[in-house]
Amino acid sequence: MVNYFGKKVVIIGLGKTGLSCINFFLSKKIFPKVIDTQYPSYTKHSIPEGVIYHFGSWNRGWIVSSDLIVLSPGVSRLHEEIQIAYRKGIEIIGDIELFCREVDRDKKIISITGSNGKSTTASVLTEIAKKANLKVGLGGNIGVPVLELLNYDYDIYILELSSFQLEITSTLKSIGAVILNISENHMDRYPFGMYQYLSAKLKIYDFAKNCVINIMDNRIWPKEIDKRNFLSFGINSGDYRLNTKKNTIQRFEKDLIHIKFIKIIGQHNHMNFLATLCLSEIIGIPINISLFVISRYSGLPHRLQVVHKKNGVIWINDSKSTNIESTIAALKSIKANNKIHLLLGGDKRKSKISRLKEFVSYKKKIRIYCFGKDKLKFGKLRNDSIVLNTLEQCMLKVSKNTESGDIILLSPACSSLDQFSNFEHRGSVFSEIAKKLGS
Repeated sequence: MVNYFGKKVVIIGLGKTGLSCINFFLSKKIFPKVIDTQYPSYTKHSIPEGVIYHFGSWNRGWIVSSDLIVLSPGVSRLHEEIQIAYRKGIEIIGDIELFCREVDRDKKIISITGSNGKSTTASVLTEIAKKANLKVGLGGNIGVPVLELLNYDYDIYILELSSFQLEITSTLKSIGAVILNISENHMDRYPFGMYQYLSAKLKIYDFAKNCVINIMDNRIWPKEIDKRNFLSFGINSGDYRLNTKKNTIQRFEKDLIHIKFIKIIGQHNHMNFLATLCLSEIIGIPINISLFVISRYSGLPHRLQVVHKKNGVIWINDSKSTNIESTIAALKSIKANNKIHLLLGGDKRKSKISRLKEFVSYKKKIRIYCFGKDKLKFGKLRNDSIVLNTLEQCMLKVSKNTESGDIILLSPACSSLDQFSNFEHRGSVFSEIAKKLGS
């Protein structure tokens, strides 16, 4: 554990993570200062007594006079004030690093990252661990803020980690770590492009005892892989593999389960399950328990979630698809008898849409409806794209053009923050409107 006594601590960003950091320091009788450049929905009444705060702008004086800055993951390190702090040699970390310094050394940590599939992998692994009668804490980018997990005596901690969290973490020691996949994401936060984004992700392997690697993409393998303990997963290759000829999940070449016995669809989900099986093996969970849970797992909300069916028309909420690759994965997963009405739009955050253009340009069954900040850019995917301002307008238009056998798919390939508070809000709005329009 690190002694923070006498440190001048500044917490930047007051969301759930920021509040958990405040409570962490107060438990050590340290009173941090808090900065949020917005006026957060958490009112001053949410801030414990004795903590001073500054809302609505930066407070450079507090920043440059601090000894330690705790940065919430939603705050970019590119801000001028943060760069000034770096140049002054002020330590800048996040809540994950605080957790790593505090957690008992004998506790097991599983760390999961990737551009897509993190939440599914983390949640199904949590269910497997519970089925194996382990006391498990799920946190990080899912569940509760990670510092709150320290209040309980868990056997194992399962952490879903974003690149924003990893880039300010330096002492993470996992018994098992995985990068599920990599594709363009959050490019507005990475001015040097994919290399910078990839470098943040690869930090997850730095002190991992066992690495789980996607055998199909050596960009996301740890350095000197031949000197590391690892398990691999992939399509038709790897320790755990999806055999596409037999449609089975295998350990080496031994069949474990046929995909017809798995509830959720999509090759991308099956890849997540392969990674989950690797991590379960590292933890020491019997394979029969893992397969039992996987076969019954029905998925998370806002991820290829069927929210309404009527008159042969199916409405699917895939609002969690916030980048190009996740939308392509969704389209590959769906088998439509008739047309797929694809709702695209939001803030693409410097992501290139060329991959999506290749996929949808000549598919006659796909109809595209575009909304939000980058609607015009997505509208160029096809000559017959329909471009409107809002998701609701697109859904009204779609509802007049459907027939039995059609699928209406919200898989936006974009961040939601131009018109919604988060992807959950966007998905909930879609679901509510779908039930009204489809009634």
